Amino acid sequence: MNFSCLDSLNQSSNPSLHYAMRVLSMYEDNGSVEFLKEDPKLLGADIAKKITVPKSRIFRTSGTSGVPQKVYHNEETITCAVEALLDRIGRENYSSFCCLPLNHVGGWMQVERALRTGGSVLFGDYKNLTEVDMVEILKQRWISLVPTQLHVLLNSSLALKNLRSSLGIFVGGAELPPAIEMKAREAGIPLWPCYGMTETAGMITALDSDSFLDHGSGVGTCLSHSRIKIVEGRLSIKSKSLCYRFGESKIPKDDWYETPDLGAFEDDTGYRITGRTDRCIITGGEMVSPQVVENCLRETSLVTDCMVVGEEDNHWGQRVTAFIILKSNAQIDDLKKIAKKSLSSIEYPKDWKVVDAIPISEMGKLKE
Repeated sequence: MNFSCLDSLNQSSNPSLHYAMRVLSMYEDNGSVEFLKEDPKLLGADIAKKITVPKSRIFRTSGTSGVPQKVYHNEETITCAVEALLDRIGRENYSSFCCLPLNHVGGWMQVERALRTGGSVLFGDYKNLTEVDMVEILKQRWISLVPTQLHVLLNSSLALKNLRSSLGIFVGGAELPPAIEMKAREAGIPLWPCYGMTETAGMITALDSDSFLDHGSGVGTCLSHSRIKIVEGRLSIKSKSLCYRFGESKIPKDDWYETPDLGAFEDDTGYRITGRTDRCIITGGEMVSPQVVENCLRETSLVTDCMVVGEEDNHWGQRVTAFIILKSNAQIDDLKKIAKKSLSSIEYPKDWKVVDAIPISEMGKLKE
């Protein structure tokens, strides 16, 4: 069994190492694999034949609705994503220090890149960069981070030293707040801000680190396998790495795929992502549905009304904020206790604001 893409420096007890080994073993069986949080799942032949093409990779994303959907990739889409990135970075192989979860595209694609190019993946926690001198280890490796992780690392002198020694740091999954962008640039960190999604098997645009350090902003230009058009501010994409199926819907290979993302194109640095058309909040690289949180709060019978929004935050990208109209005699602490039990840690509001009224526009957005 070929585990050569898994670096020999990996600790044998590392959960990500075991996850990767299980998936690669499933690949040997030519099976279709569903990337679940705790363990990968090999689909039975009867199920796989009905819903997938051979050797599919199936990930989950919340999509525009906040409701988990399955995203189906195959050998072709994964290969196109890998080759396009290699074209951009100008290298024949890809090795990385992986500190993203493998059930997400951002984590697993690092294994695919190494597997297909003769590189290797070293797994670890991003906080290792604040604790261990990894300069020699990182000299020929790439790192992928979400803005929340980068925010923590920028406050550690050892992490800065480690980051500067790497080939480059791809940062995506959420908007890069201006304060973090400025701090990383001032520290000389070779960031590669990028844009992509589960549906495209990772990034389809990237801003190279030289441009970033030269005060370039945004997420750069399209990789060789992708195109973007903007209609009334909304991004649509064509990409050879676009999934062949999303949930119950097959995705036509040559059609434009409309995203929920808003953006603009700037001649000097390329694309800039300015927001989303849906209400989903992206916090720490994870997607939260405001409706789920609002429904939970309303079900307590302690509120007359509520609204949950994402507010700009240097650490989280967006922080989940709840605006609450309490019923008479209701206490905010009681509401928080109930919500704590019902919501996941990422859904639980970080800010609670008790108000007399919730002003919303005709588009259902909170007025400033």
